[in-house]
Amino acid sequence: MIDDKAIDAADITFRPAEPSDAALIAKYHHRCWQLAFKDLVAPGVVEKMDPWAKFNRWRRWLEPDSEFSTHVANLNGNPIGHVTVAGNELVHLFIDPDYWGQGLGRSLLALGEQMLADAGHQGIQLHTMVGNGPAIKLYESAGWMLTDQLVHNDHGGVVYDEHLLLKQLDRATSYPDHLSARVLPASAPATSAAATDTSASPA
Repeated sequence: MIDDKAIDAADITFRPAEPSDAALIAKYHHRCWQLAFKDLVAPGVVEKMDPWAKFNRWRRWLEPDSEFSTHVANLNGNPIGHVTVAGNELVHLFIDPDYWGQGLGRSLLALGEQMLADAGHQGIQLHTMVGNGPAIKLYESAGWMLTDQLVHNDHGGVVYDEHLLLKQLDRATSYPDHLSARVLPASAPATSAAATDTSASPA
């Protein structure tokens, strides 16, 4: 069961993830698998997944020398969603199920694209699980192209296929207006941007 929690977009900021965020990210990441992907993999697979494995992975991903770069959607100091990039790939985009359907997906997607643009990439890619219709709809609405290529995954017995999506970024890519004042630098106070932005993007 999802406990929907309405939020005001002005209360959300976006900041670089910190190692102390690992436990909360791993917790909602596991819930996303339980609620969104359970029916997209073999019966019983999600129930057997070890949430601690996600915690250990997130501890590695959030280390200072990691190849992964992650920003979180921040509410009252806590992460409620994240986007992760590495190389020219948008690796992860997950939102705490309690906050689904309130525009965070679209905002985090735009942020991830900007992170890739800032790193100098124009041709970018992402993978999303076959059957994940809501995610595919979001990506296509943001200009991503769904290809015929599938990527096969087998992570410790968790077996699934993903679509490859591609997008070409404009050289002048910059933060959308609804995000620009709410993206905080590393170690900045996680305060509200209510004075500068009150809009919410649909997702």
